[in-house]
Amino acid sequence: MAQSLRKGSNKLVALEGIRGAAAVYVVIHHMLGSTMLKDVAPALLRAPFRFGQEAVIIFFLMSGFVIYLATYKKPEITFREYFFKRFFRIYPVFLSTLVISLVICFWNAESLSKNDLVDLIGNVFMLQDTGSKPGTFVYPFLHNHALWSLSYEWWFYMLFLPIMHRLAFLRRCYKYTGPSIYPVGVISLLAYTTYLFFPNHMLLIVSYLVLWWAGVACAEIYCQGEKFSFQALKPVYLCLLCMTAITLIPMRELIISKGSTLDVNVYPFIDFRHYLFAVLSVFVIQHSALLKNLNLSAPLRWFSSLASVSYALYCVHFPVFRLALPRVHNLVLEYALKLVIIGLLACLLEIKLQPWWNKLAARLEGPKVVVPAGCTASARSQANKA
Repeated sequence: MAQSLRKGSNKLVALEGIRGAAAVYVVIHHMLGSTMLKDVAPALLRAPFRFGQEAVIIFFLMSGFVIYLATYKKPEITFREYFFKRFFRIYPVFLSTLVISLVICFWNAESLSKNDLVDLIGNVFMLQDTGSKPGTFVYPFLHNHALWSLSYEWWFYMLFLPIMHRLAFLRRCYKYTGPSIYPVGVISLLAYTTYLFFPNHMLLIVSYLVLWWAGVACAEIYCQGEKFSFQALKPVYLCLLCMTAITLIPMRELIISKGSTLDVNVYPFIDFRHYLFAVLSVFVIQHSALLKNLNLSAPLRWFSSLASVSYALYCVHFPVFRLALPRVHNLVLEYALKLVIIGLLACLLEIKLQPWWNKLAARLEGPKVVVPAGCTASARSQANKA
């Protein structure tokens, strides 16, 4: 299966296609669900695009998968090099998005409040989250709700390499031979339990780490040349199901204390929804061989062409949807123009400007040291030759 997914450029066609498709899905999700189009678009058209949260979970799983591949192929890497690569991959587009949001705010003749400035500072340090969750520090800047997930992604990246080092220490000094996801699962379980008593954003990020690490665990299986069988994925299922179960606690408490119905789009149901979908995603991965019969190569190839700009599409679309176009009075034409603007901005940020930032990151690299990797030497050699 692993070989069937590879192409000449050593990228995974399926992952690239899914990444591009997920970005387009989120754009359509917000266009039909958070703009004036939601009042005029037929319910039948909007219904398939109600699952933007699930698309973000796909991003999380793919992110964990890809970051493991990137480090296992490069065993000699310092945290300095790793940090600058992640920083210059995430922050240029992210900070540009904050500037674009400011420009659109002033274009729309809107004013900034003191809370907006606090949000801006918090966003720069990747502390933003949606307002429905207890313990939120700051909100996404100027209502760019898509940015909530970037704080999670950033801190997952920052935790990944230290955890890999600690796992290597466990294996070397304490002869730990189990899957890497088990220690991470324990950390996330403790973090979520603590969050229920002392809610704050950083604890919630750590509690979500095991969801992201499920992608890492799948990459470990892939790199070792194993099939995505139930036996191989059993540790992933176990950790995700435990987290799914514990998210039921605040849901039960809310129903008992307030006797209210739960909104599926806000805390605490949203946490349950995230983990349940992660379990379903792993189930799909387990049976991914069956998807070959659907002949999805053509649409995946088309969406993979958008993968290179998917991150910018995700970041910039929300503020552009808020852009006022006073001389355009046709709603369909207005949002068609906004989609064009989104595409142009994404190409500018990712295709024109990002290569320059990548070169800068390369110049800031430090001396090499060996990073502990979970793959065998033979698996690493095969991947480097692919």
